[in-house]
Amino acid sequence: MPAEFFCYYEDTDTAWRLRLAGHSVISVGPARVRHRHGASTHPGSPLFHRWNERNRLLMLLRCAPSAVALRELARFAVITALLPVRRGVPDAANFRVGLRLRVLGEVLLRLPAVLFQRARIGRRAKVSRAEVWRNWAGR
Repeated sequence: MPAEFFCYYEDTDTAWRLRLAGHSVISVGPARVRHRHGASTHPGSPLFHRWNERNRLLMLLRCAPSAVALRELARFAVITALLPVRRGVPDAANFRVGLRLRVLGEVLLRLPAVLFQRARIGRRAKVSRAEVWRNWAGR
């Protein structure tokens, strides 16, 4: 589990890396997990959206096919740039330009380490990122 994520998307990142390493991730019928969504933060809070958006982008940069990761990073940046000129923007934390700029800044600051991690994950992979993406995301 990537400890630097703290919460949000650390489980998805782990599942990506397991699949890239050639493992299957399955559910076991009788196993039960109780998960309190947003227990570390309150869903809808600025902190929730900051960590959620940041870690989603970091997870994609670490694990997803390059085109997917770059598309999502660019999409996030373009939406952020257009928010000040859009009408009818919801009054929610994840639509606040300041929060989104902070997310982009945090991702950019971590980019050298994330690219190093991406290369290491890729060297260990037994299955291509594209194959995992097709099988998992259906694309």
